[in-house]
Amino acid sequence: MTFVGVRDGAVRVIVTADDLADAHRAIPAEDFIQPSYDVAGAPLRQLLLLLSTPRSGSTFFCDVLRRDHGLVAHEYFQHDHYLPLMAERFGVIGQDGDVDAPAFVEQLIAHRTDEKGRLAINLHGSHLPLFSAWALHFPDVEIRTARLAREDIVAQAVSFEIAQQTGQWTSHFTATTEPVYSFERVWTKLQELTAQEGVIDAFLAQSGLDATRIVYEDFVTHPEEVVAAFVGDDAAPAAPRAEPNLIARQGHTVNDAWRAQFLQDWSVFEANGAR
Repeated sequence: MTFVGVRDGAVRVIVTADDLADAHRAIPAEDFIQPSYDVAGAPLRQLLLLLSTPRSGSTFFCDVLRRDHGLVAHEYFQHDHYLPLMAERFGVIGQDGDVDAPAFVEQLIAHRTDEKGRLAINLHGSHLPLFSAWALHFPDVEIRTARLAREDIVAQAVSFEIAQQTGQWTSHFTATTEPVYSFERVWTKLQELTAQEGVIDAFLAQSGLDATRIVYEDFVTHPEEVVAAFVGDDAAPAAPRAEPNLIARQGHTVNDAWRAQFLQDWSVFEANGAR
């Protein structure tokens, strides 16, 4: 796994050849991280930050953002796969595997800023410590922030566990195994999501940013309107796209069955005095 830690007083990302090989195996050719989604835009004037958690609908949100507004948002600070792939392509990995943070940010801006000077980033709670450490390398520009969250966090934890077991994070990923229900594993995912929400709380408090709250259950009923409000486009999209969404919304009766089983198990868990 890619190393992220403090070295010489700075937060470093160390990428090995094995890390890169794993990333290339894991990420499909259709993923937004691929060079076919690069853009040659204007100088950066605005950062759009989508604060989210795994299985909150953020990838679907980013697909609508790309399709309707020409903005290619992604998990650029996810250090397991996406950051190493981009760092390799940008040529900013040193001989010791150390990613050059200022160069990475510079190249990210150069390759993913649209013609209106906007760069959108999907930031899970787990990405925020690294983003916060490297934020000083971004120029001083306007920041627009939204926070996407699910009301049904149990359903989210179930989806998170199924995706992690199967490896099918979006409709472009191929499932590698059949998921097996486990109360303990779903409970662990529930705790992880709660912890990531806490990191987002801390990030907003520390940064002083004011995030617009977007509820997943509302967003999926009228996604185009919600995304347009986040972007602030009051005219035609900057780069209209004729194709439909590339990311199909995921959902399955298996998720519903797991959710019902977890709630039943949780009732037993509580009835036995667990806290």
